[in-house]
Amino acid sequence: MRFDPDDLSQVWVRNHPDPDGGFVRAAWTHQAMVSAPFADFTWRHARQATASTGQPVDETAIARTLDKLLTRAGAGPDRDR
Repeated sequence: MRFDPDDLSQVWVRNHPDPDGGFVRAAWTHQAMVSAPFADFTWRHARQATASTGQPVDETAIARTLDKLLTRAGAGPDRDR
């Protein structure tokens, strides 16, 4: 398996039937929910933020929190502060 540490939304796994030993892309099941690539530290932060709300900490809930975090970050700093 190979992956980009700055984009954990997809990995590449070895295609064993391929005689050249090529890789195929495997997308994350919640990739459509998340607006941007993310790294491990971002995932861990979203997991911690999800747990602090008292919600069940499952992959779907973390993906929702992650998307909110990345959307907010993509919008830039709050101009009112």
